[in-house]
Amino acid sequence: MRSACSSRTWRESASPEGGRGLIAPRLILASASPQRRAILEQIGVPFTVRIPAVPELAEGPPAEVVLENAYRKAAAVAGIVSAGRQGGEAGASRAGGEAGAGAVGGEAGAGGLGGEAGAGGVDEVGGLPILGVDTVVSLGARIFGKPRDEAHAAEMLAALAGRRHVVFSGLCLIEPGPAGGRTRTAAAQTVVEFRALDRSALDAYVATGEWQGRAGAYAIQGVGATLVNRIEGDYLGVVGLPVSTLLDLAPWVMSG
Repeated sequence: MRSACSSRTWRESASPEGGRGLIAPRLILASASPQRRAILEQIGVPFTVRIPAVPELAEGPPAEVVLENAYRKAAAVAGIVSAGRQGGEAGASRAGGEAGAGAVGGEAGAGGLGGEAGAGGVDEVGGLPILGVDTVVSLGARIFGKPRDEAHAAEMLAALAGRRHVVFSGLCLIEPGPAGGRTRTAAAQTVVEFRALDRSALDAYVATGEWQGRAGAYAIQGVGATLVNRIEGDYLGVVGLPVSTLLDLAPWVMSG
């Protein structure tokens, strides 16, 4: 499936003249999650974003589900990048290398693959590794994805209240190269124990709206922290991107 991709390149740095410029990205994040962007920014990894539109697996063993979904996201963006590079070369050949040839999913004036003007063009991102990430909450064999509405969020939270659940994270890294490059995956899990919550506490949290777009209907980095009694494992895995697992998979992301 072809994906609609748009974004900008993170992160800015001060230039010697005191201005600000974009640092060349080290990877492409195949995710719409602002939490994952924030984590990469927090640890100082420059990156660019492509948002894949792919059908996600919702049932099955949780570790397999997150790995499959992470792969689908990364693979979809890898296909877009490959098509963008080929289209750019063909377009340049046909049109004498006119600006904007072969652009895919860019913002107005980007002239590239989903980047802002002057940043993240096809030639700049085509050779970058692509990181796909997925997160689900599991209570026994039951998987909790993103709630449909307030009632669904309340139902999820009531099921989790006073119990221990597991947050599964799947990472897929596609590194371009000869013969199709290399694809590697890794999974992580964090155990989260919720406090016992009465109906008024559940309703108050649902009313914040923070549950929207969150696996398991809560955000531990926000007001959702008040729902949690303790965790065992990587806190950032619950937020959306387990950094320790990322560094095991790709230690080079921290290289200067």
